[in-house]
Amino acid sequence: MLTHNCQHCGEDLPVSEFWKNKSKPFGLDIWCKNCYKSLPSYAARLERSRNGYRPPSARNEVRRAKAKAKRESANV
Repeated sequence: MLTHNCQHCGEDLPVSEFWKNKSKPFGLDIWCKNCYKSLPSYAARLERSRNGYRPPSARNEVRRAKAKAKRESANV
């Protein structure tokens, strides 16, 4: 079985634990999949894709509705 060393966690893992990356010398990424998944930016992208991406205009509408409800509840 072929292995590759992750430069983030330092473990020798099977090649299947790395994403392909043609720009790297061995054609594999330098970090394993688990290390990439531990990055906050990866987690945020994954969460957005699970929840469905809303364009900025839709997010602004939601913010405006929440702010309006908050103002109305403060006036009561």
